[in-house]
Amino acid sequence: MKLVLGIALALLCNSVAYAREPIKDGEGMYFQKIEMFGVGDASYLVDTVTQQCFITRGKEGIANVSCADLAKRKEWKPVLVWVK
Repeated sequence: MKLVLGIALALLCNSVAYAREPIKDGEGMYFQKIEMFGVGDASYLVDTVTQQCFITRGKEGIANVSCADLAKRKEWKPVLVWVK
């Protein structure tokens, strides 16, 4: 039962994420702030020169994310042109 509740909460958090359009920040760098209600704010960071994607949450650190998965979001498709 706890597992089902945990999965349901994770899906709910993902479905209520509010995202703004990606913003170009320097040469080949883009970022997008996302507000995940109940979880806090986070940001996607994309380096188009090295073709790497990251997510960060405040001062809690940074982690790699799949650029292919991020490209599934319509606002990132024009930026992640190397992902097929």
